[in-house]
Amino acid sequence: MKNTTLLKGLGILLIITHNYMHWLPGCVAENEYTFSLERIEMLAQYLGDGGPHVLLNILSHFGHYGVAIFLFLSGYGLVKKYEQHDVRENSIVFIGHHAMKLWRLMVPAVVLFVVIETILGTWNRPMSRLLPLLGFYSNLQPGRDLILGPWWWFGLMMQFYILWRLIIYRRGKIVLYTTMGVCLAAVLTIAWIERGSLESTKTLTCYLHYNFPPSMLAFGLGVAHARYNLQWLRQWWSPLVGIAVVLLGSFNAGIWCISSVGALMIAMAFVGKDTDSENPQHIIYLNMRIILIFLGSISAWLFALHPVVREYTIGMARQNNDWLLYLSIIVYLGVSILLAWFMTNMMKNKKNYTHTQ
Repeated sequence: MKNTTLLKGLGILLIITHNYMHWLPGCVAENEYTFSLERIEMLAQYLGDGGPHVLLNILSHFGHYGVAIFLFLSGYGLVKKYEQHDVRENSIVFIGHHAMKLWRLMVPAVVLFVVIETILGTWNRPMSRLLPLLGFYSNLQPGRDLILGPWWWFGLMMQFYILWRLIIYRRGKIVLYTTMGVCLAAVLTIAWIERGSLESTKTLTCYLHYNFPPSMLAFGLGVAHARYNLQWLRQWWSPLVGIAVVLLGSFNAGIWCISSVGALMIAMAFVGKDTDSENPQHIIYLNMRIILIFLGSISAWLFALHPVVREYTIGMARQNNDWLLYLSIIVYLGVSILLAWFMTNMMKNKKNYTHTQ
């Protein structure tokens, strides 16, 4: 349980830092939905020149791999809960139950943003545009209106809940690996066809990356690991191979399509045994575990709320002043974590109170 919470913490830390850094004018953008050799060449040049904001640029360009960690954990968690613990729900009940879980996160975050924007007089969207987001079909629209960018995740997760329950649930290796293979083959084929225009946001490749086919690899590996204990994910050489895959995927569009596997191999290196050793070499490791486990425990609300906080702190970071830049990052992270901690505990207390009635 602690290891999955730790991985959630790692994933959410990558996501919330990436989602801030890639908005900064001095940071190199990522290859997440589109693929550009120019971006990785810019990052290599920046790192070669020695900065000044090296960590910010690394998080900006590579932090989006936190999404792969969450996809992996989603597949893993569904198997652990519904297959290994024999929890049975029919498809309609299952999908409705998970829609409610997403709405409990989405609705308060969306309402908070709309209220703040209304008070400030800056809300400039028809209220009808909230329907695709709350109805989980924003991702399917060619001109996605996601209100705040990271909220595309909610639509993606609903796609996976439906896919898992209708196709993968309690079916064997053939169904799982065939589904993964078909999705990967489709993504690779389309990327090859569009190889001359992968930088464009108008390609089918970009459109797919807001939906399940490119993400099926990470999600499916989570399902497979929960069922079959994939030993190759946790060998001593796994993070080395993972780093190679991610780096090679930065320069090659074909490998880019499978680079989430490399990210997962790196992430699994963070999973280890608890230790009470007082050896100074373990102090940083133990503190890192404590921080990541804490972040993992509030990760759901941290994901839902951090885009709202970002909207009102990012301006400070764009004043061409390094002091304001790092102050804005501290305020953004601090307020996001505080709000997420508050909402997590409020909902937990509400749930406990309800159960005692």
